Amino acid sequence: MAPGHPPGRHSSRGGIAPPVSTAVSTPPGSPFAASETARWLRRWMGLAVAVLALVTVVTPFVEEMPVFHHLAVPVAVAVVVAAWVVELAGVRWPRLALVAAVVLPNVWLTSMGHFGANYLFLLLLVAWIELVGGRAERAAALVLALGVLGLGLVVNVEEGDVNVGAWTSYLVIVLMAWSMGLVLRRQDRMVGELRLRRSESEQRGRDMAVLEERQRLSRELHDSVTQSLYAVSLHAEAAARALGDGETVPATENLDEIRATVQEALGEMRLLLFELRPAPLDDHGLAGALQMRLRAVEARSGLAAEFEGDEALRLRPEAERELYRVAQEALNNVLKHAHASRVIVRLDTVDGHATLEVADDGVGFEPALRGRGGFGLPGMRERVERLGGTLAVESAPGAGTRVRAEVPR
Repeated sequence: MAPGHPPGRHSSRGGIAPPVSTAVSTPPGSPFAASETARWLRRWMGLAVAVLALVTVVTPFVEEMPVFHHLAVPVAVAVVVAAWVVELAGVRWPRLALVAAVVLPNVWLTSMGHFGANYLFLLLLVAWIELVGGRAERAAALVLALGVLGLGLVVNVEEGDVNVGAWTSYLVIVLMAWSMGLVLRRQDRMVGELRLRRSESEQRGRDMAVLEERQRLSRELHDSVTQSLYAVSLHAEAAARALGDGETVPATENLDEIRATVQEALGEMRLLLFELRPAPLDDHGLAGALQMRLRAVEARSGLAAEFEGDEALRLRPEAERELYRVAQEALNNVLKHAHASRVIVRLDTVDGHATLEVADDGVGFEPALRGRGGFGLPGMRERVERLGGTLAVESAPGAGTRVRAEVPR
């Protein structure tokens, strides 16, 4: 409800709906103050101030008020607008100066019996300061705005004709502006806290991923390189005993075993070193990173590794990162468990979804027996589900294995 103006000798007539601002801002220098949203909100506040200034200056002429109002109102509005220009430009200054620059001109106009659109500057002030000011600034803005309205009521009473409904409307709208600013300020703080918690949660997720990767590499070292080195030591000891006994044939056999084991260990180490390097996703994309990975797999085991798909395909960074880890785990399973001679990795897009498929011709397994913990399937499934996708595993004893991940592109 727009307030009517209390009748009096110099009162302006006709209600004007107050453009109460709901802009959200923070003090200059804060991250939000430099954001695009803050700039957008300041532009809208500037527009509200400009429209209100125009209406306030025109009112004395339209309402045929006394001549001294024609001069006093533009002067008062000039002071108010100048203060708003400084504030909305993001200049660092005490916001109590803004409060004074808006309240004092209204006190001056009220003391001369001018009641009109100028009061709407008080509504903008209360809402804005409640959003961006400190505790003392917010209290000063609300108390002084109510004080101006109280002064106006006293002056109007002295003139002998009081419109109680109009003054009540002014009071209610000021309090509404204050409560709106209070709610939005608390909402902004809650949003900031949620963003902080989300950032902390994402960091914990990254830390957990790093820990899981370290543990996996530790297991790889233990299961492959460490075991190979232990085997080399056993063969070397056996070869030494054979040579000590003058038996060259057993010594030669053990040396051959040492050579084969060392070659295998070198392949294991090359693959582990490849995994320790950052995945080349940023430079080469998922397709390029997968091809580099497949070349490392071939160098390690002699397994025939093929890539099928669009080499220029790029996905969102999170999707590429998670799908690469899924492919990495699937290929590790092929090397450790499948006893395969050939593996194919396919990358494609279908109906706005990206699909990654790793298929081998190995011994296969029974998914129902391995789904809970074996082969890292729960971890792969969790990665895919984080992207909003699905993971399917097709396998049977003697029939090879096919791992298929499908995620939104």
